[in-house]
Amino acid sequence: MIELILPPLLAGLVLIASLSPLGCFVLWRRMAFFGDTIAHSMLIGIALGLALDINLNLAILVFASIIAVVMVYFSRGGLLPRDALLSIVSHASLAVGLLVMSLFSDQRLNLMNFLVGDILSVSWQEVGIAAVVSLAALALLIYFWRALLGLVINRDLSQVEGDNSAFLNTLLMLITAIVIAIAVRIVGVLLITALMVIPAASARLISRSPEAMALLSVIYGCLSLFLGLALSFFYNSATGPTIVSVAALLLALTACAQLAFTKRS
Repeated sequence: MIELILPPLLAGLVLIASLSPLGCFVLWRRMAFFGDTIAHSMLIGIALGLALDINLNLAILVFASIIAVVMVYFSRGGLLPRDALLSIVSHASLAVGLLVMSLFSDQRLNLMNFLVGDILSVSWQEVGIAAVVSLAALALLIYFWRALLGLVINRDLSQVEGDNSAFLNTLLMLITAIVIAIAVRIVGVLLITALMVIPAASARLISRSPEAMALLSVIYGCLSLFLGLALSFFYNSATGPTIVSVAALLLALTACAQLAFTKRS
């Protein structure tokens, strides 16, 4: 049993280490839809990987980075409201990706593996890649933490203090896109944003500082992973959706506890 559980458990833990703090930034910047946009665009990366017969991980990683840079460029121009731009890119990417992938049905492409992922089939090589990418992203977040927080809280003040807001914004977008690109092969296109945002939302309800919220979001993510894997094993349920369902249940319980505490005080 331990040989079956250990790779997905380690892969999940190393991904949560960076996904959960990134989820906090996504919530603070009110860009929860950005994760969906990046995840949906992964389908085009997969389709291009198949068409060009190149490594799918590399294709997804490169395309995620391109989409992140494109989003930064167009959001600067102010041609469209940010939420409208995210919605357009997200749904257009999903449609084009599914359309192109349908043309490769003869290659025995299992679309469900990309949509909901298959964390139980993760290999030790994928665990290693996830660990390197996720821990590198976490190291960058810690190194630029003060500057990134300044960008979120007050962009004008951050610029006055000498921070390069354009660089920081691009860096945050790229880190988020690359971590999502790695995680999407394990958790799936449809579930990755939920796993990133829901633990951060739970932590937000009971946190008194940004640092506490980031730490608590990691704890909520780990609890969701442990309980989701256990329930999936004992009840033979789909693992990815079970993990996300547990995360949603923890959010609901935290919200109820917070409401009860507020009424008493």
